[in-house]
Amino acid sequence: MRTLAVIEIEEGSLSLTFGVRVGNDAHVTRCHRVQLPDTGREAMVNVLRPLAGEFLQDVDGVHVILGDRRTQHFVAALPKMPHADAVDFAVREGMRMTSMPNAAELLVAPRLVRTTKGGKLVVGATALPRNVWEPLREAFVASGIDVLGLHSSEACLAAGGFAALRRAGLLRSEARTGERFAVVECGGGRARFVLCDGRSAVQVRRFMVGTAENNPDALATQLAMELPRTVEWLRESGHQAPTTLVLGNRVGVPEESLDTIRGDLERVVRAPAVTMTGAFVPSLASVALLREIASGAQLPSLLATPRFPPRTAWLRTLWLPAAVAAGGLLSLIAIDQHRATIAARGRIAETLEEREAVRERLAEANVLIRTPFQSDARINQLAMALGMRRPVSRLVAEVANGATTNVLLDGLQFASDDRVVVTGVVTGGTRSAALSTLADFATFVRSLPYLDPDAQEDVGEVIGQTNQFRFRLSMAWRST
Repeated sequence: MRTLAVIEIEEGSLSLTFGVRVGNDAHVTRCHRVQLPDTGREAMVNVLRPLAGEFLQDVDGVHVILGDRRTQHFVAALPKMPHADAVDFAVREGMRMTSMPNAAELLVAPRLVRTTKGGKLVVGATALPRNVWEPLREAFVASGIDVLGLHSSEACLAAGGFAALRRAGLLRSEARTGERFAVVECGGGRARFVLCDGRSAVQVRRFMVGTAENNPDALATQLAMELPRTVEWLRESGHQAPTTLVLGNRVGVPEESLDTIRGDLERVVRAPAVTMTGAFVPSLASVALLREIASGAQLPSLLATPRFPPRTAWLRTLWLPAAVAAGGLLSLIAIDQHRATIAARGRIAETLEEREAVRERLAEANVLIRTPFQSDARINQLAMALGMRRPVSRLVAEVANGATTNVLLDGLQFASDDRVVVTGVVTGGTRSAALSTLADFATFVRSLPYLDPDAQEDVGEVIGQTNQFRFRLSMAWRST
């Protein structure tokens, strides 16, 4: 019985989870967790080498889950087009969201979420800058550990939430439309909220839970405060709010508190319990990836060539007899219909040749367009200057004016091609008042028309001050 191993790298910790294949499912056997001071190469080697010597001697390789905030996720609806063109779109969108200059510096895992009745493609993808993975890859190589696949925590949580709803009988298939769900999982003093469409992550928000992670009642109170804010943030960002919330393995809130955290959601569902021995509970992401591997569902890996993998193994078993039946039926088609098919194929081939010719002419035109800019230094310098224009003075004035007396700004960082970062401390008469003030200020900053409203928030308590919170808001310049 072959052992499966998953390493999940989070902020401050590394988890190693083992499982064995049982039919088309996986049984989790044990989980180990160690502290991770940072994710630099040397620190990773110091952690991985002891694990390789003690636990991974009889394992062929590991699948890695990375919980890094620089990972980007999206789901988009595209008009009817070849799958190869949809994959190209996913790569380009990943480059835009991660600010990578070319596809070679990006890791992308696209997924075909579904095809609508009108033929449109709903495409999801995970994108990660390659330079984030490179020092980790070197650490695995130096430790003698083979990496079989790389996935984001959010993508695995989406797969785990989808499987939990399927087991509860709340979702019939991945092709179901019109209903989105969310997954919440805790780890390292933070909670990760993932909005999902099928098995794909759409949007992510992280917020602090601190020591409440190990206190069920305090965690329920914290979630009751943060979840309504998160759902409202999704609506303001133009996303469809979820109807169902799936709680991860580490969200141990009491049963009587489920109605408290449910809020406006229709239902709250717990992920299936994990039966195993040991002090550490594996995350829903690790368990979900083990089950995906065991079932052959092929969760897209960031290390693979970007493409749409086959949906599921059982679909392939249906396609084969269907293809045989179709072949038998075609053999009975009349001669006129056969000739019409040949003629149609010929027209398709001619159309494809014309499309390639048009692409070649467009490529030549692009070369001609770029040539003057490359040859004329003054025009090139002017184009660069125009591309760097940002409303910096307006940014400084509006952020300063938006800070109330309870918001103390201690930093505003910006650059032409980098993110805008606002840091400071918020105070209040009570803990709830301070969080409310911070929410109002963050909403104001996200509403600035020249900034992307999809802000990243990092909020933490000020040591020794129960009514003070230190915050960090990170946003990108709006490009359109």
